[in-house]
Amino acid sequence: MSLPTVSVVVNKFNYERYVGLAIESALAQRPRVEVVVVDDGSTDGSRELLSKYRRRVKLVLQDNGGQAAAFNSGFAAATGDVVLFLDADDVLVRGAVRTIQPAFSDPGVAKLHWPLWEIDSRGRPTGSLRPEGLMPEGDLRARVVELGPLAHANPPTSGNAFSRRVLERLLPMPVEEFRICADAYLVMLASTLGPVRRSLVPLSSWRRHGENRYNGIRETVSERVRADLERYNVLAATLAVHLESNQGTRVDPAIWRRRNTGYLRLERIRSSLDAIESFVPPGGGVVLVDDGDWRQGHLENRELLQDRGTFRLFDGATLAEPPAEQAVLVETRRLRRAGATHIVFVWPGAWWLQQYPALESYLRTRGQPIPGDVLAFELPKPGRRTPPDPGTPLAPVPRSASLTERRRALRRLDAKIGGLRASIGGLERELAEHAHVDAVDLRHEDPVATATLEP
Repeated sequence: MSLPTVSVVVNKFNYERYVGLAIESALAQRPRVEVVVVDDGSTDGSRELLSKYRRRVKLVLQDNGGQAAAFNSGFAAATGDVVLFLDADDVLVRGAVRTIQPAFSDPGVAKLHWPLWEIDSRGRPTGSLRPEGLMPEGDLRARVVELGPLAHANPPTSGNAFSRRVLERLLPMPVEEFRICADAYLVMLASTLGPVRRSLVPLSSWRRHGENRYNGIRETVSERVRADLERYNVLAATLAVHLESNQGTRVDPAIWRRRNTGYLRLERIRSSLDAIESFVPPGGGVVLVDDGDWRQGHLENRELLQDRGTFRLFDGATLAEPPAEQAVLVETRRLRRAGATHIVFVWPGAWWLQQYPALESYLRTRGQPIPGDVLAFELPKPGRRTPPDPGTPLAPVPRSASLTERRRALRRLDAKIGGLRASIGGLERELAEHAHVDAVDLRHEDPVATATLEP
């Protein structure tokens, strides 16, 4: 039995610097594949580069219509039993087709997917995979019906190969709704039309270069999350119509929004961003303590909001272990001097305040807690040396108090002790300054924050 034939459709808009590498990676496959290149109205001179490939590829030139339009045109020109859409800034690894073909020996298979190596603009591996988690395989229709869009992990465009049988049912796709993220339409609906296979070995590389159409950094996190929520709603409506009209399954998209962890995560981020925007004025800066969660889903390396700076503890570096309390306090002061006006602890980063009680004491006594659903503080202004308000005396805890009440009282006592230590330390620093003690340079450090580092 002969193996299915494969077509690689390179979809491109500009990317003059990378498209030649993408085409060459497809032409280098053995056994040979059909290569279709769709130029979707490029304006960067890359069409001149494509002219040298006219004898080796099918070249489709069209006005700019977006990724869906490029997919539609590319599939119309392709003849393979299996079709792989390759983004123009990505590349196939050698031997990829030898893994792809056998996966479709069963004509019922809808698609094959695999993780992608992440490479930088010069093609050097970064050590990361896209996606990092294990993707599912098998009959995924029930999962999609239950959870809707984003029901399971999928790779970006260049990590999927589709059966022609499936694509004939799904293409042409709506153009305006999917000018970008057309792959989301295909991977979602293909999962309802047959079993999905996976390769644990990466068969292509995804290039991070900062100007990626979807994964670039031009949008703020707020803009990106809102766009993703709108895109989710389009996908949900599309999936509901597809299931009812093609498979006789009626689903209410509102149920998906209550069940789908991907959607709920986006909604939670959006709600937190709305709160942050309400108390951080334009020109301010936010230290975001998110335990790395907000950087998942391609939110990394972006500003949170328009006209507001974004800071991360230790500049977002991955730490081998929790840092020492002294280092956290010094880092907080450094970011404050760099322009941060507020610090926000969003899920699951609230543990930092439990791990570092001196940090919590510093923020509560020297800064200003922000009321509301988001755990946030206004940072003390550099040079501020007024002693903290001792507040009202703590009420005694009755013997009948529950364990939870006792723990709360203990935390309040710890915070009060920390505040008193900070106040005493501040006075000591002031005396040291007047006595010309050179042990600490008070011209650049907040004396109260520094005092929390001492026993």
